Amino acid sequence: FEVENENLNQERTRMESERELLKIKQEKLDLEIENLQIKKENFEAKREKLDRELAKLESES
Repeated sequence: FEVENENLNQERTRMESERELLKIKQEKLDLEIENLQIKKENFEAKREKLDRELAKLESES
């Protein structure tokens, strides 16, 4: 009975560790998504700036 109890305790500890690891992985993915959204916004801002510069050059010529 004690061996079985110890095995259950080890299994519970292992599952808690896995749950913590999954939580950390989820947080990492959330940060990666946030980072990609910021990169997308920066890219769009640069594209808009280039579009304005191009329109200005075209209007000058």
